[in-house]
Amino acid sequence: MDAEIYRDAFNTASSSLWLEDISRLRSELEKITASGYEVSSYLPDHPEFVLRAASLIEVVDVNQATLTTYEATDKSALLGPLEKTLDLDDPV
Repeated sequence: MDAEIYRDAFNTASSSLWLEDISRLRSELEKITASGYEVSSYLPDHPEFVLRAASLIEVVDVNQATLTTYEATDKSALLGPLEKTLDLDDPV
């Protein structure tokens, strides 16, 4: 399929869609496993890493449904580190 078809489907989907770059998170996870940990055993001992993970994920695009959900007028309000979008003080 043509990339334009995917772009149109992304932009017009009725569900909130996010395009994220997780390369920095993947790199950190590789460092953890290279040090001898399994990620599943590392996380219970290092719960703070979950917050760090949100800073390593970069939101690069969102669709119109996401803008509507977050009552944002343009994409720039939601782009950037995922932690900027999440309300990490309100775990609900």
